[in-house]
Amino acid sequence: DDTTYRSTTGMGSSSSILPSSSTACSPSTPLTHLYTTNYSHSSIMKIVSSPSDVFTAQGPAATLAEALEKEKSWIPLESNPTILNRYISNLGFDTSKNSFVDLFSTEDWALEMIPQPVCAVVVLFPVGGKVMDRRNEMHRECHEKMVKGENDSKTNDNGMESNHHGARRLWYAKQRIRNACGTFAILHAIANSPISTKETSVLPNSWLQNHLQQSSLTSTPLENAKIIENDQSIEQYHREAAKKYASIQPSDQTNDDDEDVDVHYATFVHINGYLYELDGRVKDGPIRYGKTTQRDLLKDSCAVIRDWMKADLDEVRFTILTLAPNHED
Repeated sequence: DDTTYRSTTGMGSSSSILPSSSTACSPSTPLTHLYTTNYSHSSIMKIVSSPSDVFTAQGPAATLAEALEKEKSWIPLESNPTILNRYISNLGFDTSKNSFVDLFSTEDWALEMIPQPVCAVVVLFPVGGKVMDRRNEMHRECHEKMVKGENDSKTNDNGMESNHHGARRLWYAKQRIRNACGTFAILHAIANSPISTKETSVLPNSWLQNHLQQSSLTSTPLENAKIIENDQSIEQYHREAAKKYASIQPSDQTNDDDEDVDVHYATFVHINGYLYELDGRVKDGPIRYGKTTQRDLLKDSCAVIRDWMKADLDEVRFTILTLAPNHED
């Protein structure tokens, strides 16, 4: 199974969170064999025979093709607001207006400490065990509601918002790079921030602006994935954030990007009146939980995360970061 090389701090049964210093990410437990360095044909076929357990596939054939090609691997990214703010600043995001900050609890007193409305919520959580079981169960419930048409909008086969004519569309990318979920969480957070935030915080001629223009809202999640996979600049930015800025240098304890960890990043955003969880490893694409507003994004995201936590009150490997307006002096 996946193991983390750095101690993880997070929420305990009291629903309080310590300042984050955690690393991520790898696929969930059912994919452990698929993402080993040396693939065996038999282990791949075993996974393909159960496509419901697979995060990345369009279908069994696509899963086999992806598995037979060795997956690119990056260094796990520490869940630390100082590191992430340096990272997005290097990408071309002005952190003088909005930045990542720790959320110390899902309780009201902690939410009141965060300037709102937030742009996005990023959570680091354990993969496997009761928490993942509960998360998967909630994903199935959301998917069933969408299939039954119980909500007034639909997501098409590419995971894109489809029938909000003239409304803001969701940006989503599949993750096919091992240990890259931190970067995908950041990109999901920024790309789906309110338009006013992007207009004032994404700097002209930066990597981020160029990427958002190249990887447009009309691109499919797989097209977005390929753009990132073939971009050496973002790989270098990620590596610098993971190694140069890390509170504990990965090279002191692990073989860098060969490391497996047992925590994973996901992002919550508000788009067109709905709360979405974005995780490039989830095979069904964006998960829509229900209605929300930008003002209620933090509260409603925490309600979902609390539900995951209740599945295992002894599990403490949670950290929550918000991309939020900076406090006024």
